[in-house]
Amino acid sequence: MKRIAVVRSIGFLALLLTSRLIHAQNTGDPDRPYKNQQPHGKWTIWSDSLKTKIESTGKYRNGKERGTWRYFSPTGQLLKKEHYRAKFIQTRYYHENGKRKSSGKARLTMEEEYIHYFVDGKWKEFDSRGKRLATVWYNKGEEIRREDR
Repeated sequence: MKRIAVVRSIGFLALLLTSRLIHAQNTGDPDRPYKNQQPHGKWTIWSDSLKTKIESTGKYRNGKERGTWRYFSPTGQLLKKEHYRAKFIQTRYYHENGKRKSSGKARLTMEEEYIHYFVDGKWKEFDSRGKRLATVWYNKGEEIRREDR
């Protein structure tokens, strides 16, 4: 009799947990709001289930990234910033000491079922003290010119 009660309890808990997960996916939780079943508004993406380590923060508008997104290491250090504009993404990477590592533009293109992310145009590279090392030009992810300092 106890075994049947335990199995029923486990089954009930599994059903309850599943329904909560489905509800969270469809309606969003406070950190992940949805509108018309698409990400919308301010989002915080956590790297752990206890919500102690932020992986990234930013905004969605109708399922598309908008504005500034910040990406963090497991220790909470800023790794990258991306500012989404109409036709490109202004991107900045950071060294462990917080100084800029590189910056430039990136683009997203959609081809059938694939999304391609590539660097494009002029990029600047910096050493860990913030001194510029090089300027590099890209065309759809391929380096076409480099000027070292």
